[in-house]
Amino acid sequence: MNNLIGILSHFLPLGIQGILKLFIPVLEVIGVMIRPLTLAIRLATNISCGHVVLLIFRFFAFNVANYLVISIRVLLFGLYFIEFLVCVIQAYVF
Repeated sequence: MNNLIGILSHFLPLGIQGILKLFIPVLEVIGVMIRPLTLAIRLATNISCGHVVLLIFRFFAFNVANYLVISIRVLLFGLYFIEFLVCVIQAYVF
């Protein structure tokens, strides 16, 4: 019972007065319910944007002169490493 009161007290913080006591809990519940959706969208866009950047650089690596290919491939390897780190951090955070 004490744990339930602690959980429900999250939705109505102390110090709220008047008519706001009706609106704040509703907004808090909506925020808690929407949070997984917004985090999933953020995770998907972060990973997708990283893949788009890698595809753009891969396109350049295969369509430029031979002397630039090595430097672009080294850059591409670095970007793959950064993309891997972003995916690991995103997976850890979420």
